[in-house]
Amino acid sequence: MRNRLKKYVLLPILMAWMVSLCTPMIIFAEPETTEGTSAEGTFVEETSVETTAEEAVASGNPVLDALQAPSVILMEPSTGTVVYEKNADERRSPASITKIMTMLVIFDELDNGKIKLEDEVVTSAYAKSMGGSQVFLEEGETQTVDTLLKCIAVASGNDACVAMAEKIAGSETEFVNRMNEKASTLGLENTHFCDCSGLSDSDDHYTT
Repeated sequence: MRNRLKKYVLLPILMAWMVSLCTPMIIFAEPETTEGTSAEGTFVEETSVETTAEEAVASGNPVLDALQAPSVILMEPSTGTVVYEKNADERRSPASITKIMTMLVIFDELDNGKIKLEDEVVTSAYAKSMGGSQVFLEEGETQTVDTLLKCIAVASGNDACVAMAEKIAGSETEFVNRMNEKASTLGLENTHFCDCSGLSDSDDHYTT
């Protein structure tokens, strides 16, 4: 039970960016003006008219037309209806979004009782060597699973990802195999990973 509670504390940190895409959004607000007269003279009252995503798409809203993001998908959360999409199935490098899958695999291990939050993880020389965003683990340094989960979720630590991958699967390569198996289980047909942190610049590391 404790592991499950920890899981649901950390998941919102990872998924916050998704929430904004999955809730009804105010895409465009255009002010309207009303002119009238009073004892003091003529006045102009300005109000704001909000446009929802569905209305914006239906009306050909210029804000949506001008989106510079190369790929976009907007869904209505209660039905799963795609409200707006642009190159939604085009392969993109996920970068540090890779860590969402890394943490899902870790949470599976916690749920299955194969590891515990209190378990200690020893940093290898390979984990220490990771570049990019990191928490600067030293070779031989020991941290708990709980701490390393926070290092991944909050600090996007590449070194913490590899340390956990080695703890669970013995090597990053084997851990990445589990990530791809998990992606397949979830039905993510256009997703494939080459590492557990998102550092890879390989064309074979992608999602849509």
